[in-house]
Amino acid sequence: MMSKHTLICRRGSFKCVDPRVEMLKAMMFAGLVMTGISIIACGFNFGEDINFITGTLFGICVGMLVVLAVVCALMSLNDDYEYEASETEFVVTRPSGEKDFFFYNDVKSVEYAPLKNQKGGRGYEVIITTGMRSISYSYLFGLNVEIKTPSATPFYLLEINAGLKSPEENTVDTKLVMEQFDRMHKSQRMSKVSHTERVNELMDDIDKNVKNKKDKE
Repeated sequence: MMSKHTLICRRGSFKCVDPRVEMLKAMMFAGLVMTGISIIACGFNFGEDINFITGTLFGICVGMLVVLAVVCALMSLNDDYEYEASETEFVVTRPSGEKDFFFYNDVKSVEYAPLKNQKGGRGYEVIITTGMRSISYSYLFGLNVEIKTPSATPFYLLEINAGLKSPEENTVDTKLVMEQFDRMHKSQRMSKVSHTERVNELMDDIDKNVKNKKDKE
């Protein structure tokens, strides 16, 4: 039975590895190889017919690379997953708008496995098992993230709220992780507000600092 005081309510977003993007990257690599071969072939004179074929192949490869790069970029624009840890459940909203609900009293386990083909421990395959089903997410850390452990993922909040872990198990790491969550949330929020709102917030912070300094004097 989980205690009320262990609940952590927080919201934010995270990214997942899209298998379609990974497939496109593999196709782009194959296209680069074919482009390299066609460039080498264009350096030799095999006769008019063969030269025409190699030139056409080069054009097709370059065109394919451009199309794949554009499609890959477009697919990566709106790939943010939203999460919200409330008092009763953990909700993940997919880029499509579909929601996954995990009620704390129904979560059996949360498992982590390092993502394949991701250098530097950039993410985990997270498997959440409930009494009815199992759902996995190919979680990907941001480039500027300092802590890259399972406890630095949003699913750590799910583990705590579901009573699978206690934040007191590792106080130092938990404190650093929560500070990292706060920085990430602030960065995500600031990226969505206007320049005027940012300036107003900055001016408010300056006014508060000046007032605090005067009060101390």
